[in-house]
Amino acid sequence: RRGGPGGGCSPEHTADDFCSVVLDVGSPAQERQLPRTVYALSPDGTQATSFCFKRLHLAEPGYGYAASEAAVGAATAAGHPPDEGLWLLDSATGASRLLLSLKQLYTVTFEGDFSYESDARTGLPYGVKVKRGSDVYRGCLGWISSATFSRDGGSLAVRYRVGR
Repeated sequence: RRGGPGGGCSPEHTADDFCSVVLDVGSPAQERQLPRTVYALSPDGTQATSFCFKRLHLAEPGYGYAASEAAVGAATAAGHPPDEGLWLLDSATGASRLLLSLKQLYTVTFEGDFSYESDARTGLPYGVKVKRGSDVYRGCLGWISSATFSRDGGSLAVRYRVGR
């Protein structure tokens, strides 16, 4: 849900914030909120993954959640911030913790030389070696586009992307 007046999130959320609503389909009047968006639930339903859907909207329009230009600009001002990334939520309490920051993902991915497949955003062919600090990714935006649990809930698969 979108925050703000009439949006359904708690009063401290603004119109540019998003939350998740847990609804008991047997008793629709019984609902509660989680303070972050939910991307995927663990198989046992006790945990959920979350990431910045405003950032995803800017990088992949139509997949994230639209917000005001100011909110999207603020969410994406830093290419790879240390306080944003993959979050794990407790679906009962709403408590969350940052598992991997975008800064950590960027550092691990681009430490030294790195070979990777062609990317639609950069146009680089397969097998190109990119030196750390190269113009290819300097100033790029990093984002997570999916984060799903394994069948047993013991691990996560995360898709981290970098582009302009």
